[in-house]
Amino acid sequence: MGAAESDIGVPPSKREQFLYKFSCALIGVSALLFFTIFLPAARPFPWSDEWDYLRAVDLKGLSLARWLFEQHVDHRIPLQKGLHLWLLHLDKYDFRVLLAANYVFAAATAWLGLRIARLYRGHLTVGDLMIPLIALNVGAGFAQWGFGFQFLSSTFFLLGFVALAVAAEREARPGKLAWALTSLLFCALCGLNGLIEATALTAIFCALFGWELWRGLPRRPLLIYSLAAASALESVILWVLWTPSGAARAGTLSVPTIAQFFYGMVTSSMVFCPPDQAWWKFALMALLIACGLLCGISAIRKEKLRSTSDIALTGAVAANGFLILVIAVGRSRYQAWVPGLEAHYGYSTLAAPIAAWILVSKRLMRPWRITTGVLLLVVFAYAYQSTWICRWRAVQASAGHIAAVQAGIANARDVKALVETSIADFFFVDDPSVRPKIESGIATLRRKGGYLYRPNSGSPISTASSTPATVIGSSIQFNASGNSEQYRVSGWSQTEKEWTWSEGKSAQLGLPIPCDPGALTLIVKMGALISHQVLPYQNVEVFVDGQKIADWQVADTADFSALIPAEVTKKRGILNIEFRLPNATSPKVLGLTDDSRILGVRVYSVELKRS
Repeated sequence: MGAAESDIGVPPSKREQFLYKFSCALIGVSALLFFTIFLPAARPFPWSDEWDYLRAVDLKGLSLARWLFEQHVDHRIPLQKGLHLWLLHLDKYDFRVLLAANYVFAAATAWLGLRIARLYRGHLTVGDLMIPLIALNVGAGFAQWGFGFQFLSSTFFLLGFVALAVAAEREARPGKLAWALTSLLFCALCGLNGLIEATALTAIFCALFGWELWRGLPRRPLLIYSLAAASALESVILWVLWTPSGAARAGTLSVPTIAQFFYGMVTSSMVFCPPDQAWWKFALMALLIACGLLCGISAIRKEKLRSTSDIALTGAVAANGFLILVIAVGRSRYQAWVPGLEAHYGYSTLAAPIAAWILVSKRLMRPWRITTGVLLLVVFAYAYQSTWICRWRAVQASAGHIAAVQAGIANARDVKALVETSIADFFFVDDPSVRPKIESGIATLRRKGGYLYRPNSGSPISTASSTPATVIGSSIQFNASGNSEQYRVSGWSQTEKEWTWSEGKSAQLGLPIPCDPGALTLIVKMGALISHQVLPYQNVEVFVDGQKIADWQVADTADFSALIPAEVTKKRGILNIEFRLPNATSPKVLGLTDDSRILGVRVYSVELKRS
């Protein structure tokens, strides 16, 4: 085949139409699934940093401007704050609107990646289909948390810069380079991540413009130099104003911890479920990024610094790679890498593999381009489908609990008790300084929010399964055909044929009940993971809304019961039932099987009865 022939054996024009339409269809189907399945069942109330938005609800003028530009932890994010505050105001503070906006930006990011590939290479190739799979992976933070826009936006503006810079050269439209530099101005306002990448790329292009002037090459329009200077000045000002947070100053540097964190960050664009740090993931991503840098540098040298496209793409790989290293050094000071962090940081690492693939694929011979592209496509397709399935299961398991918590925000008379018992639903840490912020935020939601926060609003959240208003008098079954998933909060393994195991040292349930039902009796049919020689029974401590009501010693399968006092049940419309399992261990440790899960009890059914 000649160089102009397709990777899939059809003429280039038909190949272009097929791949472009297929890519658009992939983005469209992903959006349809997200907006019909995941978004309706998402958390409609704030979580963690999102409570800070409610502090600005009544701000105006200079006070609002000060809040927009003030530093949030380590990040200055005025674009995000302004956009989110406006969207929340329009949608009466249903925080799912932030996830909807995130997905729109993620779809635009996927389109930008495809646009860059098409402009730079002159055509799309099979491997480019991995770009929407990377950008729209529902396991990434942007699809779960509105504040994930902080990571999404910096990647969006970074790829926007590259797309416009490539278009300026490939389409012979120099004015687009001005828009590219404008995108860098916005990127710097997307938190510390965006500032690091914008600073690096601004330095690269300022050096390029200086070299062109020194060599006496044709001058670019004055606007280009002005925007480059403005971007450099903006970066300097933001760095001067930056104040490291307590987290950024905490701890000490450790080379092994940095290496472990860097290892995890490099694989973070490949969000899998369950998360792991398989060596091949690191090897694949590190090799792709390294080859992308080498190809880019080689192309820049070959073109003698005259290809804006090569410089922009190579600069994006280098800037994003540098950001990965900076995050690894900074964050490893106070936390070690644990599987799952890729969902938080993953979107910050997308630009490097996307730009690297585009650089590499242009220079590979057709057989190698097809082989490499198919390999990457299979890997990212598997990552996409694995996280999709996990998110679907999470939606099934948490729908009832989220609905109950939202109803509590609208109806709970004792807000302090609500915050105390549901703190994990509102913030990632239980800090006394956090609780007043949440309590104040709930008052603001009731005052400014829409139907979601009105008393007796019920549960307007669309869920994948019907959740009754109360479970009193009904038996919740934990077998494969049962209905327990909608009531599980945390600490549960996958449902098995006849039961569900607790996993970890604690397992929680959220059971909806009517207001002030009086004293109730909790009846649980369960058995335990035991070894007659080593662990004859499991100690099970039973807590309801933080109050201990029973101690059970569980061995063989039996019914266990405990009285829940009336003063506990009258506090709220949902009971948080927790089983604490201090002796939970794995079958592997006990020498029973090779199962390494930390198991405690297997639960067959749970029932609440009026006493």
